[in-house]
Amino acid sequence: MNFNIGFTEILVIVSLVIGVTGAVLGIINTIHGLRKDKVKLKVRPWFMVPQDNPKDVHLCINVVNLGSFPVTVAVVGFTTKDSKQLRVAIMRPGALSNATVPHRLSSREDMLIEAADALSDEFLSKVKKVFATTACDETFYGTSKALKERIAEAEKHLNQKPEKTS
Repeated sequence: MNFNIGFTEILVIVSLVIGVTGAVLGIINTIHGLRKDKVKLKVRPWFMVPQDNPKDVHLCINVVNLGSFPVTVAVVGFTTKDSKQLRVAIMRPGALSNATVPHRLSSREDMLIEAADALSDEFLSKVKKVFATTACDETFYGTSKALKERIAEAEKHLNQKPEKTS
C-alpha cells in the first residue's frame, strides 16, 4: 500500500477538522445562549430544628434563583393532592423567613419562607409538593425525601382509629 498524501489532501483534512469543530462549537454556543435566557428557580422544602429544642420543628421553603438575571418571586406555597391541583399560598411567613413575597431575587440569591401554620397532620396529609411562582407567571415545583416522609407520617396519624376506652 502506498499512502502518498500530498499537500492538497492534508489541507482538505485540516479544513474538514476545523469546519466540524466550528459547527459543533456553534451548536453548543446556541444551546447555551438559549438556556441562559430562561428563568430557573430551585424550590426545596426544608425542616428546620433548633438544637436547643428538637421538638420545635419549622417547615420552610427555600427558593434559589439559578438564572443569570433577577426574578421577582410573587407566590410561595404548597400544591395539594386533590384532583383540582389546588395551590395554597403562604400569606404570613413565620419568624424564620428572610424575605416576604413578592421578593426580587438576584442571580444565585436565595430566600427562605417559613410556613408557620403548615405543620398540622390534617394539612400535611393533603400536600403534594411546594411551589414558587414568578411575577411573569412561571411556576416551579420541588419536593424532598423529608417532606414525603412527613406527609406519609401525617397520613398514618390521621388513618389511625382512636382506641375505645371502657
